[in-house]
Amino acid sequence: MKKYIPTSGIYNKFLKGLANETRFKILRLLLDKGPLNVMGICKLTRYEQSRVSHALRLLKLNKFVRSERKGKMMYYDAHKYIRRIVIKTDHLMMMFELYSERWG
Repeated sequence: MKKYIPTSGIYNKFLKGLANETRFKILRLLLDKGPLNVMGICKLTRYEQSRVSHALRLLKLNKFVRSERKGKMMYYDAHKYIRRIVIKTDHLMMMFELYSERWG
């Protein structure tokens, strides 16, 4: 079986998706609270509606979140695979922080 090695483009797309503080904060909020609409996200983050909508559009475009219409409202939630990736990334960042302190 041939080992899968992602291209640099895939890495760039993934890391750029999480590199923005607004997008990362919204994604973490969706992971913690579950499906929310734009106004719910605005209320919890204290961001303006335009900022939240723009971030959600980019997160959805890059497949970090999915949306579902309920009546007149659109609700957003993190994709299931993102949950697993973020858990592993949290562990990786904890290890990086631990070792970077040791290495000075």
